[in-house]
This record gives sequence, structure tokens and C-alpha cells, in this order.
Amino acid sequence: MGPDPPQQDAVHSDALAAYGRAWNERDPEARAELLRAALAADCRYVDDEFAGTGVDGISAVIGEYHRRVAGFRIRLTSAVEAHHDVLRFTWRYDGEVDGEAVKVEGADTILLDGDGRMRLIVVFFGARPRPL
Repeated sequence: MGPDPPQQDAVHSDALAAYGRAWNERDPEARAELLRAALAADCRYVDDEFAGTGVDGISAVIGEYHRRVAGFRIRLTSAVEAHHDVLRFTWRYDGEVDGEAVKVEGADTILLDGDGRMRLIVVFFGARPRPL
């Protein structure tokens, strides 16, 4: 067994950039255009509360976060790790719910298709589990 493979922390794909911008876009039409650049046609998004498929379904999920969280803004809190056709990164969103400030952190694991578009997005909320 040799040394650990190098981490690809500087993965910056057009799809990932468009996806990130889509999360901060309040306008549904502009958000859908960004998602079309990022997602495979049958892309699935799942978190512990919402699920959506395709541009319309995933845009609706993002819209629901904007509806529930006033001033919703999300940003990366880690570099993007990549191997094979999988990306992983952490993020945090901020905003207000019922007049109270909220800060929620989580992580996305994304499976890409052969064209580099997202075909599965799995979201976990909270800090990354500690290693065993």
C-alpha cells in the first residue's frame, strides 16, 4: 500500500460554480438557468427534509429554503474534494427564521455524470462526524 492519493481540493468545475450561484439566486427563472448548466436532466437532490428531481424539482427545493429563511445566503466552508466522479464539500447558510438569526452547516456529496454534470446530490446537515 503506497502513500495516500493526492487530494484534489481545487476542483472548480463550471457545473459546481453554477450550482453554488443557483442556491443564492432568489429569481426562479435565473435560478433555473443556472441549474440547467449544472445538472443532468434527471438529477436527484436529497436532504433529510426535502427531495427534488430535475431542474424544476431542485429549483423548488431551493425556493423553499429562500421562503423559509429570510435573507438566505449559503457559502462554501471547505475546499472541494474530488475523486473519480464524486465531489464533497462543506457549507454554511445564514439568515433569519421568525426574527432569530440562524446559521446551519452541512456537507454535500455529489455524483457526476460522464459530462461533468451533477446526477445525484446528497446533503447532510451538521458537522462532519468524527473519525472512528
